[in-house]
Amino acid sequence: MKSLCIVFVLLFSLFSVTNVFAQSNTTGKISGQIVNNDQTPGTFATVTLLKASDSVLVKGAISDESGKYHFERISLGTYLIAVSVIGMDKAYSQPFSLAAGHADITVPVITLRPNTALLKGVQVNAAKPFIQHKPGQTIVNVENSPVSAGNTVMEVLEKSPGIFVDQDGNISMNGKSGVNVMINGQPTHLSASQLSTVLKAMPASAVSQIELMTQPPAKYSAEGTAGLINIVLKTNTVTGLNGSLTAGIGYGQYPKYNAGGSINYRTKNFSLYSNYNFDHRQNKFEMDVTRNFYAPDSKTLQTMMQQASTMKVNGNNHTAQLGMDFYLTPKQTIGFVANGSFNQGNFDTYSPVYFMDGAHHTDSISTSTNHIGYNWQNGGINLHYNLDMNKGSSLTANVDYNRFYQSMPQSLFTNVTDAQGNTLHDPYQNKGTQPSTINIYAAKIDYTHSFKNQIKLEAGVKYSFVNSDNNSLFEKFQDDKWVNDPGNTNHFIYKENVNAAYLSLSKTFKKGWSASAGVRGEQTITHTDQLTTDSLNKNNYFDLFPNVSLTKMLNPNNVLSLSYTRRIDRPDYQSLNPFVYYIDQYTYRIGNPYLKPQFVNSTELSYTFHRMYSAVLSYSHTSDIMTQIIQQDNTTHVDFQTMGNISTLDNLTLTLGIPVSITHWWSTYNSLQGYYNLYKGIYDGYALNKGFNSFMLYTQQNFILPKGWKGELSGMYRSKNIMGPIVMYPMGMISAGISKSLLKDKATLKLNVQDILQTMHFRGNVDFGDLHGSTEFHLLDRAANLTFTWNFGNEKVKVKQYKNTGIQQEEQRIQKGNSSGTGTPK
Repeated sequence: MKSLCIVFVLLFSLFSVTNVFAQSNTTGKISGQIVNNDQTPGTFATVTLLKASDSVLVKGAISDESGKYHFERISLGTYLIAVSVIGMDKAYSQPFSLAAGHADITVPVITLRPNTALLKGVQVNAAKPFIQHKPGQTIVNVENSPVSAGNTVMEVLEKSPGIFVDQDGNISMNGKSGVNVMINGQPTHLSASQLSTVLKAMPASAVSQIELMTQPPAKYSAEGTAGLINIVLKTNTVTGLNGSLTAGIGYGQYPKYNAGGSINYRTKNFSLYSNYNFDHRQNKFEMDVTRNFYAPDSKTLQTMMQQASTMKVNGNNHTAQLGMDFYLTPKQTIGFVANGSFNQGNFDTYSPVYFMDGAHHTDSISTSTNHIGYNWQNGGINLHYNLDMNKGSSLTANVDYNRFYQSMPQSLFTNVTDAQGNTLHDPYQNKGTQPSTINIYAAKIDYTHSFKNQIKLEAGVKYSFVNSDNNSLFEKFQDDKWVNDPGNTNHFIYKENVNAAYLSLSKTFKKGWSASAGVRGEQTITHTDQLTTDSLNKNNYFDLFPNVSLTKMLNPNNVLSLSYTRRIDRPDYQSLNPFVYYIDQYTYRIGNPYLKPQFVNSTELSYTFHRMYSAVLSYSHTSDIMTQIIQQDNTTHVDFQTMGNISTLDNLTLTLGIPVSITHWWSTYNSLQGYYNLYKGIYDGYALNKGFNSFMLYTQQNFILPKGWKGELSGMYRSKNIMGPIVMYPMGMISAGISKSLLKDKATLKLNVQDILQTMHFRGNVDFGDLHGSTEFHLLDRAANLTFTWNFGNEKVKVKQYKNTGIQQEEQRIQKGNSSGTGTPK
């Protein structure tokens, strides 16, 4: 019933778009012409329609060869026109009104003049639309969004079209996993859940825009088969001091709270930026698992297992950053960025497992308690140099070092009884720890040169080295004493060296044509060593990753683009670690030191109308696809997961983006995405050939209310889909928030409720080979949050907080697939 409510809300939002266009009696048409100072047509100028009351952007257009422009289906109201062209002063019309009886307005001719003052008496703060589509990427303009104040970066990212975040914090784009997340190129140093914590603590007010790149150019790392997410933070402009303070409280299953602040200072010679954030969270998760074991070569049920696990997480997270830039000359900058993250807490699991015969009579009950106390530390430093040359050329250099450390003291206790509660044998007990240290070293140089005739050259080289040292020291309780547990003790070392170089060219031609082509070469050298078992494995391979695109501006309102790219997704370090992580004695996860990288070839055709509406058709073929493999022992009833390569994945996706301004106070963005996934290969020894059609609906409703109030209502629905042989059931979420500007817009108070209907449940089942069962994961994520943010000082000081470093792809792979690190290593 709740899922039907979500679908109804989403479909109502989409259908409301059609109704808006049908209401011709409440809309009008605006047209006009632009000329240069010499009365020649002002061709291909950027024309924006703004609300006269608050200068909020309504629509954008480009003037044609005659300098003419027009806007259709515009709601009645008072507007003005803004015109911009490179080399000319921005020009504005006088305010005018669309009203009943005057719904077809011709704006007086606007003349562009070089080096003249802006139109007096009109204060304009033109805002970009919240969502913009460009060939190969979608841009979420956070800075000028009416709902960015008081939000976090994660809240904005979760609401971005085509993005889905699962229960572990893993991010997928357009139905595909393998996303590389960057913050101005700065590595995140975090696992999926830890990255989620940081993004939830980072205020959206620090962000300019989020770039969702499905076809990244060659200058970016080839890592990330689904594409790249680049979070671009605001850059500095003028001298002065500013900062912010944020505090928040929330309550769902448990109370939570956060606090943080930032201080930025800039003079003509240097800039300093710093921030600190603290976050305390308690979460509760429930996981229900049913497994069925049948007699060989028959459909006779022999054993059924029913598991009901409860997991509780309690942790404190601290993040801090300090950076300085020194401006040696107006065109030379040198600086450093130091950052650190510290996370401590506990992860406790209570897991009863009921064993039943074919008639559903309970035979025995196995009850496990697992306690993990985790200590996670991450710190790094980046040194950077930038030289801006004449005519758009530049040279940048980065040197990086990062150290990651975690320690996980843990204990597992399992007791087995019969149906009446009588103990069947001595409890199983073990305890131990798993210290892990990862050191990353990197250096890179990037060069950009602009030639005449609108030709641009980009080239660069990069070196990186990773040393991952993982130890596992465990004991088991045997004969009334603790003894060494050789089966759970191991020492694993992984070393990786990547040498890369790239070259790309782009050119803008006449008649609206533009093209780019590039290639990136990467040599990868890996060394895995299990010292306990004396197992050694080495690899050395070289790959080329081409990237080409062709764009045609059919007319000022229609743009068509075709692109192709090849990319790689290397295994994260945790997936390569051969240690075992237990939930209980019958459920665990194990790493795979022989896991291979996956490669993708992707083609995309995009069409943009009126610089707002978009349609994107993409096809990708992934070889050696990495996915979760579930295996089981039918005799011991043990079930475990590992990452494996299952051959190929073919993905076909169509995405429609529909932004609409319904009234002057109500705007909406709607996205409809349909995709088809086809898996082929060998899964747990059985041939897999499974395809499935799925779709995702997304809508965001923004409301600008009187007296500084703003509101937001958003919803998401994902239909039934597959991941290998596993069928995932539909799920969705509706969230709402309201905010109030205070203290002359220097402060914001925001109240929001996430997952109002509490429908973010991950449910799936498998009926393939020897695997027969179902899983349901309850996030219990509904919570109310109250946040207060105060900005002080010079608001125009927007100091860059992260730098484009050389280790984003390496650090992104630190536990990117592991959310909690639960269990006992083996």
